[in-house]
Amino acid sequence: MKHIFEIAMGVITGARQKDYGKPEENFSDIAIGWTVIAKRALEKDGCITAVHVALMNDWQKTCRLLKTSAHEDSWVDKAGYTAIGYELAKDVKSDESDILRFDMLWQNLETESGKKHE
Repeated sequence: MKHIFEIAMGVITGARQKDYGKPEENFSDIAIGWTVIAKRALEKDGCITAVHVALMNDWQKTCRLLKTSAHEDSWVDKAGYTAIGYELAKDVKSDESDILRFDMLWQNLETESGKKHE
């Protein structure tokens, strides 16, 4: 396990930081977009669906590209998230089942905690 953490530390303090900037700045930028997406998702659909996750992942790649616009891997990932998001968005039944699963999960959490979440 220590070996994995050593590799991760080298990556996040080396190449990733060089490509994307300081984590606190990059993560703050990502949080801004994710907040907007989550807010709209909850207003429109009552939950975050798989389509919203595709949008969130795309936003993460956008924030990374703001630091290193020629980073090919991020462009490829963005294209992939866009294609997946589009395919998911075409399947309305998928979104409805996500909402039903979310409602059931929420009810279970309320039952287990004994509190009503608002």
